[in-house]
Parts: sequence; structure tokens; C-alpha cells
Amino acid sequence: MSALPTVLVVDADPAARKAAAAALPSERYRLIYAGSADAALRLLVAEPVSVLIAELVLPGPGGLSVLAEARRTRPEVARVVLTAAAELTAAVQAINEAEVLRFLRKPVDPAGLRAAVDDALGWAESANAAARRRDASQKRRLEIDALASAHPGLLPAAAGPDGYAIPPHRLASLAERLAATPLGPVLAAARAKP
Repeated sequence: MSALPTVLVVDADPAARKAAAAALPSERYRLIYAGSADAALRLLVAEPVSVLIAELVLPGPGGLSVLAEARRTRPEVARVVLTAAAELTAAVQAINEAEVLRFLRKPVDPAGLRAAVDDALGWAESANAAARRRDASQKRRLEIDALASAHPGLLPAAAGPDGYAIPPHRLASLAERLAATPLGPVLAAARAKP
């Protein structure tokens, strides 16, 4: 797995891929390419893509289908359109259906493409950090639920000025059930405190 951010460029035109390679140096970005929607979708599953740059006009299913599928299955991947298509309807669809971050027209200057990719990488990092926080929160919630199931009466614990407090009736019940465990002496000592 590469330490560089992976940018997937989806375009059937070899000249467009060459221009992307010139604008996005290999010291800063890991570029991978797909010439069709089907190939792009396979790469989205197989590779750690951070940014997806797609042409709307592709053989077979168009680039909009790739962008929309990326939004559905890999929402943390930042999506950018780089297209020669000039119609407003295509731009509106890309924004509404695929939630693209940028809509760039060909030919785009190398600095403009780099800036768009860097902005997209910032967005992707924020999205990944938010996903990690959600996952950690979900994991904690599941662990707390499992603990509550294994030891009824343990929860809820109320936060107070001195930390968390277990109501006395729950503490007594826990002390009885856990007397033979390493928590037994701790609970007994907690019950003995005034």
C-alpha cells in the first residue's frame, strides 16, 4: 500500500491521461487509470482511492454512473469532473447525483488541476476522519451494550463532579454478582465508602 494519495483518472482519451500525469507528479500522487466505467468501478473496489477524476463521456456507462456509484459505495472518495462536455445539464447532474466537489472543463491548466486535487484530498481526509470517529463511537456503543448485557445493573453510570457514580442499589447488586471476580474487592471497597 502506497503512502502517497491515490488518484483514479477515468478517461478513454490517452492524451487526457497523459496531461493528468504531467500535472500530478508521481512524487506527490499515485495515479491509476481506467478507460471505461467498468474498469473504474473495479479499481474503486480494489484500490485505496482518495480522489476520483472522471470524464463524463465514456464508452459504455458514462462517467456520471461511475461518480454516482462511488458516492454510494465509497462516499469518502472525493469526486471531481474533468470533461470536455459543455452542457449545463451534465454539470447539474454531476453535482446533484454524484456530489462532485469540482467541475472542471478541458483543457484545464496543470496548476488548476493540482489545486482541485489538493482541495479534494483535504475533503477526503476530513471525510475519512469523520468516518473513523463514527466507527469508533459505534464500536464503543457496541462494547457498552455488550458489557451491560453481561453485567445487568452496571449501567447507567451518572457523571458527577467526582467522576462517574453507580447508584447504591446497582452497586450492591453488582458487588454480590461479582464478589468472586477481581472486581469484587473494588466494589466492596466502593460500597464501604460513605
